[in-house]
Formats: sequence, structure tokens, C-alpha cells
Amino acid sequence: MRVGVGSRDITAKNGTTMGGYWGRPGGTQGAEDKLEVTVLVVQSNMRAIIVSLDLVGISVSFSKKMEARLKQEHGFEDQTLDVFISCTHTHTGPQTHDGMIGMGNANTEYMDLLENAVYDAARDALNHLQDVYMMTTSTVDNLDISVNRRERVKDDTISDAENLFWFEKAGKTKIGKNPDGPRMTDANLLLFKSSKENSVVATLVHFACHPTTIGMTLLQSADYVGVARRVLSESTCAPVLFLQGACGDINPTHRKGGIKLAVEMGKVLGDRLVAAVDTTNGTLPPNKQCESISFRKKSVQLPLQPMPEEEEITQFREQNEKWLLSIQEKRVNTQNVEKYEISGESIPYDELAPRACIKHAGDMSKKINEDDKQNTGIECVLHVLRLGTTVLVGISGEPFFAYQSNIARTSPFQDTWICGYVDGVIGYLPTKEEFKHGGYECLHAHCVYGQMQRIQPACESILLSESCSLVSSVSLLDTSQADIMRPCLHATVYDSKFKYSHDTYNAISVASDGNVYYALSCEEPDISAQVFKFSPKNKEIHNLGSLAEACGEKDGKHVVQGKSHVPFFENLTTKELHFGTHVGFYGCVDGMEVLPTGDSLPAGITPYPGGKLLSLSTIDEGSRYSVLGTVPDGEGVLTMTYDPVRSRWFVLTWPSGKFLVYEDGVPTTIEYTGREDGESVHPRTGKYRCVCRSFALVPQTGAVYFTNAAGDILEWSPTKPDKVTVVLSDSEGLHRDYLGSWDVTKPGSMAYHWRQVFYHATYRGGCVLGVHGGSGYLFAFHPPSTGVKAKLDLIERLTSDPSRSCGMNDQFTYGYLGFGLGPRDIIYYLTGGPIFTKSGARVEGKKTSAKGEAKGEENLHLVSYNLQLGLRKDHGPIFFSNSPGRPSYVNSLAIHHGTEQLYALSRLEDGTTDLFSVNLP
Repeated sequence: MRVGVGSRDITAKNGTTMGGYWGRPGGTQGAEDKLEVTVLVVQSNMRAIIVSLDLVGISVSFSKKMEARLKQEHGFEDQTLDVFISCTHTHTGPQTHDGMIGMGNANTEYMDLLENAVYDAARDALNHLQDVYMMTTSTVDNLDISVNRRERVKDDTISDAENLFWFEKAGKTKIGKNPDGPRMTDANLLLFKSSKENSVVATLVHFACHPTTIGMTLLQSADYVGVARRVLSESTCAPVLFLQGACGDINPTHRKGGIKLAVEMGKVLGDRLVAAVDTTNGTLPPNKQCESISFRKKSVQLPLQPMPEEEEITQFREQNEKWLLSIQEKRVNTQNVEKYEISGESIPYDELAPRACIKHAGDMSKKINEDDKQNTGIECVLHVLRLGTTVLVGISGEPFFAYQSNIARTSPFQDTWICGYVDGVIGYLPTKEEFKHGGYECLHAHCVYGQMQRIQPACESILLSESCSLVSSVSLLDTSQADIMRPCLHATVYDSKFKYSHDTYNAISVASDGNVYYALSCEEPDISAQVFKFSPKNKEIHNLGSLAEACGEKDGKHVVQGKSHVPFFENLTTKELHFGTHVGFYGCVDGMEVLPTGDSLPAGITPYPGGKLLSLSTIDEGSRYSVLGTVPDGEGVLTMTYDPVRSRWFVLTWPSGKFLVYEDGVPTTIEYTGREDGESVHPRTGKYRCVCRSFALVPQTGAVYFTNAAGDILEWSPTKPDKVTVVLSDSEGLHRDYLGSWDVTKPGSMAYHWRQVFYHATYRGGCVLGVHGGSGYLFAFHPPSTGVKAKLDLIERLTSDPSRSCGMNDQFTYGYLGFGLGPRDIIYYLTGGPIFTKSGARVEGKKTSAKGEAKGEENLHLVSYNLQLGLRKDHGPIFFSNSPGRPSYVNSLAIHHGTEQLYALSRLEDGTTDLFSVNLP
């Protein structure tokens, strides 16, 4: 690998209009420090030209123009050269974006000089290439110099003391300080060191924070960026390129304090960058390093919201008329007012913004009724450049910082930098969640960019999905370096449009018609769970109604059927799916969930009437549901299986854990060893016992197997229909040292229960395969047969690689239910994996819990076990490709053998639960 660096001074001459702020009183009057363009050329299997400009931003069209010239004049083909053009976003530089309004036009003469400066700097870099190797490092904790700027407020009334423009406070948010909001803690560095001398040749720095420490001055400056760059450059005796991160919602902790403040912040950051570089001194070059380059670039259309209503346009115009009047009233001396010539008119500089906005309002009013001329989308450029194992993700906008965490966590590369203001800038890119809170970035900033329509909140999903796809596509060209990449899987989230959805366990299955059926639970006392059908063929979701409707309880005043806790069991002859209902609204005693009674019931709501056994026809749209039975004593269906051959249903109730056998809709209660009082009593009674969550049905015999908290394996057989027999107990069952040590009288674990099981007709002559929740051990249980005693063999621990290396159990107290058989006799298991910080520290959770919940945040891994080969493999963590966050509270799994996709239900970042899919590896 070879690199070269070139730079040029791009400070504008006096009188040039400035960008960054509305309301400046004139053009630039000089500079506090020079503005620069720095160009880094990296050459390996191909060439990359990385351009860093001390500018507020440029348009997509001008970026394309510069890229085309660089490629043409240096004689490169598109596939052999990548041009990555970035702006530092300083607010104290010339106006260079021809789409922005209210700051005057970009100066044509300056833009020509700028283009030439970029070309000349690139030529210098190409003429001074030298051999290098790469090293990455990062600073430590920069929380003191930056802050999330979206401060929450009760209303948008602006007081005189706030010193804000009218557009800086809107909805429930103002530009201020939100110390709890996301921001960048560490600055990243990519060092290019000389292969001969081990000295630094050039450094790429990545940090996310608006360069607005100075404020609305008429003197040009690179702000804190220039100072930090200079401090690091003087220390390393090598040039530095600064790449601005996803800083759309990040400001300096202190801003608008003049050049003194810029120097202070820049020196703090610069000293930390120097310290980070010092940690690499004396480190030998790596024996093995990926030096290849690859890139992908794509323009995506971001959907726009409809044109604003006339009322909003009128309010916008009136606000700017009021602003214009206040400027004119405050002006004392009109003789020395600096004016700007635009469209044949001479306008005071400080009136440019309100006058431009008034004109913009008029243009919107003209267009308001021209539906055919409304824009449906706006072009956003996504640009992914991989330098070895460091990936730069450029976005032509002002992305909020959440994009950094959400894209980086899905990346197979350890160092993934999200860079804003790359290849142009189209405006702010808020997250879907932040649109709810309003604020300048969500409500007004599009007008600054001369746009009439806001982007839609759904743009976040598009940007995440497309960015993740591009990052995955810049795979390492040298396959021998594949071990450097982090394995991970990308999942697609679907929108069932049920805003009350909550954690849902087990309730998903693939039916013989090829569709995925699932329920979404609800924890409200008066809102029922919903059932859905998803078509993998056309990706459509159909709402099949509520469980209240299915049970004929739509108008009831009791606690509703808020949950289904069991899979859908199909009768292949009738094409009916059989399942059960459960309570979704709980009371709570000492942190333990209980049936709601007495004071825990909301006013006007009576107790839960008991769960139902239901059938759902997959072919009869008219009479879809049938009620097959009711659970006595107001309890819910916790665990269930269905024997279609013999028309029997088996149920374990919650909270008492009673075992029920249904024939013709009539239940028979059969006592079993170790039930005590199930989960219906307080642990202090000594009679608390966790209830089993899955049955194993042997189709040939009709026998059903389950466990008790002590690890005994229990059998109900048609040959002994009035009793439940213990077929394995103590250490012959699941009470084994390898599976941990559990207090069966305490809530907060599944004790020695198996967690999830299924019957395999051919493996080892036919057996029940299952996983123990606490330890994650895969086992094979061989039911008793004539002359042969039952036995249980431990096979392999299915927990994730990070969990195994740490020697820890999953953070989910009960272990995970997502366990099933896929194509080619491969078991798939969704399990947890610890999260580590950049420093290598493991993210800790709480020590104990009295219910089934995640004790702390962890990744969700997909682990497989090939039954034929006896091979276990961790395929890595799963991340959403089209939604923020990572899967959590996933206790379900359905495998589509036809499409080879895995489906499950996950809690999302907004607190709801919904369907997601991932391709089987």
C-alpha cells in the first residue's frame, strides 16, 4: 500500500458571502486561520482519493462535477478510482452550497478556484506516494467537549432569556443541551506509517461534532477542527485529514464563544489525538494485514412528506415578516449597512434570510395545489469506502448520531466510521423516533436547503438498510484475511402496524400453505393480542383479528386475552392451526408476576376469565376461528401441544402449572410430581415451582413428555391416561452438575427444566432433542420403550462463542425458546452473547431477577448444530438492517424450509414487538 498527501489554502477573499448561519451583517472580512483542502491518495489494488474540505458543505451536483474532473484529468476509469469528497462543516467559511437560501449565492469565482485547488492538491498527492502500513487507534472519552443538542421542552414559546431565533425551537425540542442524548465518546484515527521508518506519514481523524464553537463572526476559520488538526500534525510531523462524523444532532458543549473557544476545544481534542497516537509508538508493523481497497456508491431516493398545508405556509411567512421587521427596527444607522446584490436588487446582508424565506413561502403557496408537480423523493448519495479493514460510510446529508451506532453495530468490520457531508449535503437526516419531538432539524431545516417538503420518518429505515447492504458488499478481496472480519447476520424487520404490541414468546409457526402465522401480545388490560399472517412470497402482512374477537369476548369488561404463549400446531387434514390464549396484563408482588386481582385491577375491569383453546382455519376466510375449550379457574395457557391423530390437546396452566388433557373440549386435570403450587404462590411459602414451557409429543405412541423444576422427566401415556409418571429423576434426568446449580423454590430461572424441545423421528433411532435454558446445553432424551429404559445424553453446549469464552450464561433469566430444526438436519438456536465496549470491557447486567426478563443488554446470536456431522457453529450476532437497534427479548423461532429463512419476534427500539426474518446461513 502507498499513500500521498497534498493540500491547498482555500481561504476566500474579503467580501465573499459566508455560509453556516442566517443573519450575518456582511461578507467575510478576513480569517482567524486559513481554510484548507487536504487530499489523501491511497493506492493498493486500486486508488482512492479522499478529499477533506474546510467548508460548511457543497451540493451533490458540484461534488459530482469535481469527481468527474479528477477522474478525467488523472486518467482513471470508474472501476479503478474512488473519489470520496468530505466537508468538515465549519460554519465560518464561504457560502459554497448553491441550494441553500438566505445566505446569498455561492460565489462563482471562488467555486472555480476551489475546484482547481482540489485538483492541484490531488496532483501533489499522486506525485509523492510512499510505502506504508496502517494502524487504528482511538481517543478516550470526549464526553466533556460535545453534547447532544436536542433539548426537550414543554412548548415552543421562546423567552427573551433563551436568545434563540424563532426556528431554533419547535415542537418539543430546541437547540440546547440534552446530556442524556447520544453523542460520540471517542475520536477514531487511522494512521498510515512509513514501511521503512515506522513514522507517521498521514492520519485520518473521525469525530462527530458541529464546528460551531466560534459563532456568527465575519472572520473565516476551520473552527476547533483546524486547531485539533494542527496540534496533531505538529506532533507527528505529518498531515492530518479530518472526516466529520454523524453530527446532525451534536454540538460543542460550549459554542458561539469566538476563536478563543475554538482554540480551547481544538487543543483538548488535539492533545487527546496525540496521546492516542503515542500508544502506537514502538508497536511493530503487523505481520499480516489486509491492504486491499474496495468501494460501493449508490444514489437512493428518500421519500418526501406532502407539501405543507396553507396554514403552515402562512405561519412560516408571518414568522419571517416579523423577523424582517425586527431587524429593520433594531437598525440604528442605515448608511453603513453592507448590502448584497441579488437578482438585480440591493439587499442588506442581515435581511437576506427573512426575505429569502418570505419568497420561499410564496413559492410554496403557488405550488400547493399543483399535486402533479410535488416531488416524491430526493436523491441521497451513500458511499462506502473500505481501506483494509476500516470502512468509511459517507452520507450526503447531516445524519443524526444514532446512524453511527446503528450502522456500525451491523458491520462485519470492527472500525466502521459514519461520515456526514460526503459527496454533497441534502439536509438533515433525523431518526424516525426524533421526528416525534419536532425541533429545527425535523421541522424547519429543509427550508434552509431550499426544499419545500420534509423527508419522511421512514427514510431512516431506507438509509439503514441500504448502508448495511453496501457495507456488506465491500467484502475483503483477499479471502485469506476473512478472519479479520466480525461474523454477523442481517435481519429484516416488518411492520405489523400494531402499536400496542409487547414481548411475545413461542407464538409463531410456518404452516403448510407457506405462510408465517404469529401473534403479537399486549400488556394493556383492555387491548387484546392480535394474530397475523405473513406471506414470504409477496412480503404482505394480514391482520387476522384480535384474540378477544376469536374467543367471542370482544365486548367483555374483564382482563382481555392479551397473549398467546404457544406455537401454532397444524392439523394437515383440516388445514387448521391450533393454539391457546394467555393473560397479558399482570399484577406484581415483590418483582414477581401474578394474576391481577383486587387492587391490581384497573377500575371497571374484572378478573381474567381464563385462557381458550382455539383453532384457526387457513382456508376458510368466513368462519376463521373456533373455540375448542376453556382453561378452568381463570388461568392461562402457558404451555401446549396438540395431537392431531388422536384429537387431544395438552396444556400446562399459568400460574398454577396444572396439567390438563383435553378430549372433545373437556379437560381432565392430572397431578404430577414436583408441581407444588406452580408459580401461583410467593417463594416464602416454599411451594413455588417454575412451570415447564414446552412439551414433547411422540407421534407414534401419543405419549407426551415434560419436566418439573427439579429436572425430573415426566410422561403421560395413552396406556396410563389417568396418571403422569416420572421416567427419569435426579442425575439421570436434568439435575446434573453441567447444567448449573439452581434453587427450585425461587423465581427468576427455569431451574432444571428443559427450555424447548422437539421430537426427531430418526436421529439416534428416534428421540427428543432439546436445550436446557440456563446452561444452553443440547441434549437427546430417549423415551422408554418395551424393555428399554429411558435415558438422557448431553451432546454439546449451544451458547454463543463469546458466552463460552467468558464462561457465562445468557442474560435472559429463563434462557431462550428459539430452538428448532432446519433443512439438512441442522438445529438452529437463538441465544445471547455478551456485548463488549471498545476497550474490551463486558457490558454488565443486574445480578438477579424474580421473573423472566433480560438482566442486561446482549447480542442475539444464531448458533447451529449439524446433527449428521456433529458440528456446532456460531454464525455471529444478528442485527437489524432496516431498523435501529438489535433484536432483544427474542423467545420464538419458526423456520421456513422452502425459502430457508428464519422468522422470530423481537422487541424493537421503540418498545414494540414485531416480526423479523434472517436468511439461514
